[in-house]
Order: sequence, then structure tokens, then C-alpha cells
Amino acid sequence: MKQKKKILWMLLTVLIFVGCGTQDSILKRGQPETGSLEEQQDTETVYNVESETQNEKPEQEEKSLQEWIYVDVCGAVRNPGVYRIEAGSRVFQVLEQAGGCTEKASLETVNQADLLTDGQKIRIYTKEEAGQMEKKLQEEDPLLDDRVDINRAGKEELMTLTGVGETRAQAILAYRETHGSFSSVEELMQVEGIKEKTYEKLKDQIRIN
Repeated sequence: MKQKKKILWMLLTVLIFVGCGTQDSILKRGQPETGSLEEQQDTETVYNVESETQNEKPEQEEKSLQEWIYVDVCGAVRNPGVYRIEAGSRVFQVLEQAGGCTEKASLETVNQADLLTDGQKIRIYTKEEAGQMEKKLQEEDPLLDDRVDINRAGKEELMTLTGVGETRAQAILAYRETHGSFSSVEELMQVEGIKEKTYEKLKDQIRIN
């Protein structure tokens, strides 16, 4: 009886040993040579993310270039220079970046609502410069000059001048008939009833041609 028990214990030990070895072999045969399924999935995910990042990089750089433009601001502004500003911005916004305009600036020659473009130059003229430009344009094209030509104007047109009523307008016409055309605007002070004080009020409204 004891001998039978001994034999049974030996058989049980052999079976347990063989079973563990077989299970270990099965586990080893079932494992992929390149790593577990989770590791493979992680590797594929990293590869995919890197690929997508590489594909998106040129698009991001192109988008970044499109979002910013460079504008040169000069003239009567507090801080002239080249400014980087977001695309789609307007003139008044880049003027704010430049510290605003000076007290001498003339904003009549610039449209502050204009859209900015890359490489654009914004020049703010002073009031003096704007006046000189306007005068030059008027000299080049008389049609743009709304001043009264005292050598050609009739009585009604002369009466539109500051300080010139019917009497003084008639005096101007009489002077022209007697002395001929005016050789200068200052000669208007030779007309009866028009002295220096009156001339100072209307000198910017008259011209000769």
C-alpha cells in the first residue's frame, strides 16, 4: 500500500512539472517576436502622430506667414519704423502701433480705414507739406484751383470773396478797365476801398492767371 502511494506521488510530481513547462512554452510561442500587441499599437500611434506632424508643419508655416504683414510707417508719426501687424488690419491700427500722429500731422491726405497690404508704406504728411502739395496740384491743373481769378471774374463771382460786397466788386472791375489786368494779387490793394486788412482776409481766396 505504501509503495502504491509512493508511485502515485511520483506520477503527480512529473505531471505537475511537465504541465508547467508546457504552459511556459505555449506562452513563449504565443508572444510576438517584435513585442506585445500593446507595444506595437503604441509604436504605430507614435509613427502616425509624427507623420501627421510632418505633413502639417509646412501648412502651419504657410499659415503663419499669411497671418502677419510688414508695413513701413514714416512722416509725422511719433515712432516711425517698420511694424509687424496682423493681416487684415487697417491704417489706423498701424498708426496706433507707431505711437499715433504728431500735432503737425495732416490726416486729410490718408484714408485711415484702408486695408493694409504686405510691404506697404504709409506716409503721414505735415499740414505744411499737405498745403504745398495742394498748391502744386492747383498750379499743374487750374481746374482744381477754386480760387477766384481777379483778372477774369465778374461782379457776382467777386462778391463771393470775404469782405467784398457790390461796391468793392464794382471798384475792382473799374480798376481793371482803367489799368488793365492785375500783375499780382497784392496789386488788389490799389483798388479803392480795399486796404491791407481786407486783403489779408481774402488773399488765400484769389489768384491771377
